[in-house]
Formats: sequence, structure tokens, C-alpha cells
Amino acid sequence: MIATPAKDISKNGLNNSQNSNLSPENDAAKQKLLEAKLARKKVEEDAQLLANRITLLEVEDKKAQKKIEETRKKAQEIMDLKTRNKENEKQKAELKSQQLDDLKKKNQQVKQVNEEIKQNQDANKANLLKKIKTDVEEVRKIKKVLYFS
Repeated sequence: MIATPAKDISKNGLNNSQNSNLSPENDAAKQKLLEAKLARKKVEEDAQLLANRITLLEVEDKKAQKKIEETRKKAQEIMDLKTRNKENEKQKAELKSQQLDDLKKKNQQVKQVNEEIKQNQDANKANLLKKIKTDVEEVRKIKKVLYFS
């Protein structure tokens, strides 16, 4: 801007001759007003920064809550899986125990049947020997009668 003596106008719209008429109190008031504007601007900037920070923290909190919920779900799934596995193991153990009991009963039955068969065989053998002895005695008696008659 080209300065002319008659038309030298400052930023506040007053020429230099009017500026020189301003009192120091007026300058102090303008300075306070400027400081207040700057302070207000600084406060607004700080408020905006805080609002942005709060928004960021809220987003991070939502992410953290989501991860916590996912972790809880996974933990519950693991606990459910462990419970199912324990139940399956218990059922398998019960089934194995039942099968073992059934096998013992069958083995006992087989043993009993084998004992009965052996007893029958022994009885049959004894009866057969007894019959053979009886037959032999009868044959001897017949021979005696035939030889001595």
C-alpha cells in the first residue's frame, strides 16, 4: 500500500492523525480485547482438540468392548467345549465300564457252560466206563456159563 500523508489509514480504519489522538487507556482496552479474542480462540481450539480426543477415545472404547465381548464368547465356547468333552469322556468311560461288565458276565457264563460240559463229559465218561464194566462182567459171566456148561 502506498502511504500518502493525508490518507494514511491503519488497520482499524483511522488515519495516523486520529491514531495519535487515541489515549493509552484506549490502547490497553484494545490490547485486552485482542488478548480476549486470542484466549477465546485458544479455548475453542483446545475444546475442539478435546472433542476430537473424546471421539477417538469413544471409538477405541467401542473397539475394546467389542474385543472383550468376542473374548467372552470365545471363552464361553471353550468352556462349553470342555463341558461337552468331559461329558463325552464320562459317557465313553461308562460305556467302556458297561462293556467290561458285560464281557466279565459273558466270560463267567462261558466258564460256567464249560464247567457244565466238563461235568457232563465226566459223567458220560463215568457212565460209559460203568457200562463197559457191566458189559465186560456180563460177557465174563456168559463165557463162564459157556465154558463150564
